[in-house]
Amino acid sequence: MGSSVVWLTGFELGTVCLSTYAASASCGNRPHTPPNLTRFFARTQGTYSSTCYYFGESLSDELAAASEDGQAPPIGLVHTSFGGSTIEQWLDNATIAKCEGATLSPQNQEWHNQRVMPYVDMTVKGWVWYQGENDMHGYFGNSALNSGYGCMMQNLVAQWRQLWSTEEGTTDPNAPFGLVTLAPSGTEGGKSIGTMRYVRMYV
Repeated sequence: MGSSVVWLTGFELGTVCLSTYAASASCGNRPHTPPNLTRFFARTQGTYSSTCYYFGESLSDELAAASEDGQAPPIGLVHTSFGGSTIEQWLDNATIAKCEGATLSPQNQEWHNQRVMPYVDMTVKGWVWYQGENDMHGYFGNSALNSGYGCMMQNLVAQWRQLWSTEEGTTDPNAPFGLVTLAPSGTEGGKSIGTMRYVRMYV
């Protein structure tokens, strides 16, 4: 197989958001697809994260309302989700080892390798994280005590900010990281979703 060069024309670059359900999301610079085509692609090219899409739609509306001409700048959405995932799958094993009470599994680090690392060279504006249902049977822990989900969530935020901002002038090392509140129905049979929400708040 040889290599080839492809030239693209007629598209805009702007703020892009990467999003996933039961996973993660980030915003960076990618080609912009007009809203009508975004809806078309979401319907016809396989599944897509509703969390990601509606975040982008809401952001576009707010930016348009704040602009002088009523037009929002281009927004791109990059979706990396995998439903039913655990937080351990999105972290590398060295980071997981920092947190007492983490679940040990052969699947740990799986999505970190396949769905995080391929994007770290992209300049992003922030991330949106909607995950936690499949950790409802695990140890919630406490970020201050370096234990459980609370510790892993805190370390994931810090690690992603570090990974994406390694090169100066790209992603802001303090770029915003949005945590989507878990729905009451998202317990997967676990108890005390209020505790899970609490440990996710203090990162």
